[in-house]
Amino acid sequence: MIYVHFYLSTLQMTYDDDSFNAVLDRGTIDSLVLQGTDDVKEKLSGLFQQIHRVLKLGGRFICVSFAQKDVTKLVLEYFSNE
Repeated sequence: MIYVHFYLSTLQMTYDDDSFNAVLDRGTIDSLVLQGTDDVKEKLSGLFQQIHRVLKLGGRFICVSFAQKDVTKLVLEYFSNE
């Protein structure tokens, strides 16, 4: 399992594809959305692409979040299309 602990490291993961059974995010997504910058969707897309890339087939993405409406919407939009 990889723990997503810092935003920059998640966009530049050096792990091989299909490396982990689980990825845990504890507040990274919340902090990005709360920044309110214009490029939030782009940053989140990059984060989600890296999470998707390093997860093994059938792996789990565990997101600990305040589950604010905007955060939940962005997460569900991305992963419902993948």
